[in-house]
Order: sequence, then structure tokens, then C-alpha cells
Amino acid sequence: MVREGGISSLYRGLLSPQAGFGVTFAISFAGYGQGTRFFRKGDNKRELTLGEMTASGAWAGLLQSPARQIFERIKSVMQVRKAAGGADKPPYRWSGECLVQLVRKEGLYNGLFRGLDATALREVPQFAVYYPLYEMNVRALQKMMAASNASGSSSNESNIVHRKPSSSTPLPPHLLLLAGGVAGTVQWLPPFYCLDVLKSRMQSALPGVYDNVWDCAKKSYQQEGIGVFFRGLPVALIRAFPLNACIFLGYETTLAALHQEEEIPHLPPPE
Repeated sequence: MVREGGISSLYRGLLSPQAGFGVTFAISFAGYGQGTRFFRKGDNKRELTLGEMTASGAWAGLLQSPARQIFERIKSVMQVRKAAGGADKPPYRWSGECLVQLVRKEGLYNGLFRGLDATALREVPQFAVYYPLYEMNVRALQKMMAASNASGSSSNESNIVHRKPSSSTPLPPHLLLLAGGVAGTVQWLPPFYCLDVLKSRMQSALPGVYDNVWDCAKKSYQQEGIGVFFRGLPVALIRAFPLNACIFLGYETTLAALHQEEEIPHLPPPE
């Protein structure tokens, strides 16, 4: 890839996820918060059940799907399609031009929302696992910290991130990184990753190549075999741990910084 397209080929389509990542996760965290508030019914100290966390996560995934679809559609076209003549160059000079040309050539819906069904099919189950797993990781680590503190071990209070319920044990940043990294890695394991492959193929394909998600899966399997659904999986898993570790640490520490003088509820953020 570098040999044919140069070092810049590794950063093709970077602007779209840069611009959209914060937006999509803002919607996601807000959606999860909305779901958990619905189940807590004003009692922010009550721990949610696994089913309640799963439903809240699924709701968050559904809410963020349209926004994520737009940014990932542009990213996929920029990264996969090639310029006229077959040269290993992007079809457009930058992501903004890509957006304008997709709408001009294919219309608003087909230009920006082709593959939305595949995006939602990936996002809903992914986030139904993502948030509950993070919460369960945190609870398990809190129990370990409580047991450690009871046995006489000490921790550096200045590095602790406090959270609700008030009876729960606060966690240091490295344990928040661990909880978020594990949750993020698991959400990219198959079959979730297989759905991402289909999403990317539908978003980057030329008009008329695939009719729907099932048609994309069938044609991909017929042309390239079962291995096509796992292509690129190691890279996705390597990326997932540090990325999601930083996402949750950033979320938790930002809330703590904004509300230093009061107890900071764990997910969701205070209204």
C-alpha cells in the first residue's frame, strides 16, 4: 500500500472520522444515559440489571447509527475507491469534496445513507454488549479494590476517579483503562466484526453492486469464501483496546473534573 500510494495512503479518509468520532460518541453516551435514566426512574444509586444495561446500550447504538453512517460512508469511499484510470489515489481530493460529490451524483439518501441498514445492524448489538461489559468490568474491579483496601493495601488518593453509587469503590485511571479496553476489544470480535465487513463493502461499493445486506453477504461469500468476513480482524482488535480504553478514561475523568465538589454518577452523566 505504501509502495504504490506513498505514506499518505495510510491516512486516506482521516478527516471524516476525525470530525465525526466526537459527534457519534456524544450521541452514544447521551443515548445510553437516556436509557439508564428511564430504567432508574430517578434513583441514580440503583445498580442496573444486565437486561437494563443491554437495552440501554442497544438504544444508544440505534441512536448513533445515522450520524456514524454519514461519516463512515465518506471514510469508506475515500479509503476503498480509486481515482479514474485505476491509479492508487483517492477518488476525491478531500472528504468535503467526497461528501458534496456523493450527494450530487447519487442524491441525498443514496449518497450519504447507503448501507445504513448494515450500520444499524452492527451498532445495535455492538453497543448492547459494549456498555454492559464496561459496567460489569468496573463492578468487578471495584470489588477487587475493596478487598485490597480491606486487607490493608493503600492507593494514591490523588489518582482516584470517584463515582456513584457512593458506596462503590473509586478506581484509579489504569483500571478504568483496563475496563474500557476489554469492553472495546470484545465488541469487535466476530460476529460483530463480520457485520462491519458487510457495512464497509456496502458503503464503498458503486451504485447497483449490492441490493441489501443479505445480497452483500451472499455475493461476498460466493466470490471470496468465508475468509472475507474476517479479513483485517487482527488490526481491528489491536486498535480496539487502546482506543476504547482512552474513550472511557476520558469520559470518566472529564466528568470528575467538571464536578469535583460533588459525587459524580457513573454512566449516565448527570442531567
